[in-house]
Amino acid sequence: MIACHFFRRLAIGVIFLPYLSIAQSNYVWSAGYPMDGAGKGVVATIPLNEVNIHAYRHFYKHWPSVEGEIWSRVADGFAVTFMERSVRNRVFFNTRGRLLCALKYYPGEDISPELADMVYKKYPGYTIKVVTEMTDRNKTFYLVNIRNRAYIKNLFINDGKIELRDEMINGDPTWH
Repeated sequence: MIACHFFRRLAIGVIFLPYLSIAQSNYVWSAGYPMDGAGKGVVATIPLNEVNIHAYRHFYKHWPSVEGEIWSRVADGFAVTFMERSVRNRVFFNTRGRLLCALKYYPGEDISPELADMVYKKYPGYTIKVVTEMTDRNKTFYLVNIRNRAYIKNLFINDGKIELRDEMINGDPTWH
């Protein structure tokens, strides 16, 4: 009788254990963060389990097609740096995972025609070199670097108004 119970348990284990483990494995999620589509892992200067999950989820909801994502800790939260369509981005979250602001850095050739017209009307003869687009949860601002032979200027653009932030003498004799 004991041998019968033993063989019955052995048969149940041999027959049903593979099905049980397959069924359970369908409901197991990885403890780590997902890999991107190219099979590359997420890079971080801090352990990824220290990144607030709300920040991580918000990031992937709003920027699903990132390249070269790097998470790091900043003074009051987290920052993620990445490329999106060959534009460098940096997004900041507080320690609770709430979006603070997002920055985009791109060359002057990629500025919108409306902003370019506004800058060229006020500063004719200048070339737009670099644009930093800053977005908080409600508004978008621009920091625009312009140059000519004599000066380098940083402009702040908000609500269609241009404010001169600083002006420097252009000491580059090869400027063009």
